[in-house]
Amino acid sequence: METNNSIQKMISILNLFLSHKSLRIKDICDLTGYTRPSVNRILHTLVENNYLQRDSDSKRYRLGNTIYYLGQKTDINNLIQEKAKPIVDELSKRIGYTITMSSIDEHQTIVVYKKQSNTSIALAPDIGGHRSVHCSASGKVLTAYSLFQDEIISNIVFEKMTESTITTEKDYRDVLETTKKNGYAFDDEEVARGLFCIAVPILNNDQSNYTISMSGYKAEIMEKVDDFIILLQSYADKIAKVIY
Repeated sequence: METNNSIQKMISILNLFLSHKSLRIKDICDLTGYTRPSVNRILHTLVENNYLQRDSDSKRYRLGNTIYYLGQKTDINNLIQEKAKPIVDELSKRIGYTITMSSIDEHQTIVVYKKQSNTSIALAPDIGGHRSVHCSASGKVLTAYSLFQDEIISNIVFEKMTESTITTEKDYRDVLETTKKNGYAFDDEEVARGLFCIAVPILNNDQSNYTISMSGYKAEIMEKVDDFIILLQSYADKIAKVIY
């Protein structure tokens, strides 16, 4: 079957970003041997469809949201779950709380794996379940550490779940700044009264596509909240070593 030359060029350009975080037009021309007018046309199409994004200051291109979300639809989460499962199970058994591992799906979190503790009530969503990023601890962490923070925030509907739920973009951005500074986030009765959740990033350099979190009744968790944060961060480091 005859190969479509334009499509092949587009694929070749996208493949460059497997090994480069960002590229200038000159870099792409040098690496592919394509002419500048040809590369310009292809880049314009990719940017228009959000497969690439262009930084107006540096004039560099990087992967866009469409590529990111397509990646979330593959079976990568199954592989991640397989590798992380023993570590998550161990943590749940150790502290006696339900532990959830989550990723992001547009403007919602999605549960990749969940270990329900026998000693705690089921309060977190099941595997495949979603929750808005504005009211969940994992959502705050994933947004705070995302390259696509503005795009995620632009799609949020700030629905008020309780009196504690964040309902404005400004307040949400303030929380994201605190989250990035502290390295963790809370859901402090923002989804349901009495429910408290702690989430930490599973870091890959300075980015996080996954989190682990624990949830339970606020009065119980607050007694040892600092200890729980340290323990979650320790196990997040263990997971990072096997999935990245």
